[in-house]
Amino acid sequence: MERTNRLTFYDHFMLFIKSFFIQALWNYRSMLSLGLCFVLLPVRNKMDRDSENYSGFVRENIKFFNAHPYFAGYVIGLLYKLYTEEKGDIGPRVDKLKNLLISPLGSIGDKLFWENIKPAMMLLAVSGAFLQLLDYPGWVVMLAAFLGYNIPHLYTRWHGISLGYWMGFQIYHKLNFESFEKMSKLYLNIGKVMWVLGFVLTIIITWINFNWLLIPVFLINFVLTVFIYHYTYSVFRYLGMLLILNILLTQIFSG
Repeated sequence: MERTNRLTFYDHFMLFIKSFFIQALWNYRSMLSLGLCFVLLPVRNKMDRDSENYSGFVRENIKFFNAHPYFAGYVIGLLYKLYTEEKGDIGPRVDKLKNLLISPLGSIGDKLFWENIKPAMMLLAVSGAFLQLLDYPGWVVMLAAFLGYNIPHLYTRWHGISLGYWMGFQIYHKLNFESFEKMSKLYLNIGKVMWVLGFVLTIIITWINFNWLLIPVFLINFVLTVFIYHYTYSVFRYLGMLLILNILLTQIFSG
């Protein structure tokens, strides 16, 4: 007999839409817990009103919880499965599960999106804007940057819910950086290429429109680049910021 509480497409879609608001109630005391509780409220309607799980649902889900907002779908899908299909008091298991997933859901998401995908697509978008200023169709590059960021973003939100639901407790073994290494390397390489091309472009513009004021810009950039490369962990993000500064100052001083 088919399970009546099985995750349907409609349920999946509603959880996906509501997951965009998971940070709306963010606070320093409980981080994402209130947002997570809001996302899971429709799940409560599928539960037995006389069960211990129903009465303790809100109390269990307003406790401290934190994760990268895009990766929260993994725990949303898993909690859906627990609350609708598991029998008995699952409160202790919910607490243990959240504590186990806080670290991987936060660290993997931050490293993948904030340190690789976001700065890489930011560099691509800035390069497109720069091309647009030079009367080239830079909007195509900016559109590619928009899609390049949001496709993995939306996929992670959607796929995380389904994977968390179908894998159940085994999702913990899936949440390691090796599972996302190919995507991370792809965007890291894109970012490196865009940084090199952007830096070369500023040199060409400086050569064509030489201005003595640009010399300090490149000297400062060189010193900061060497320092960042050797002494900081998040190299890529800061190199991107330096490139954007270079492009803007080059455009201003070269006229």
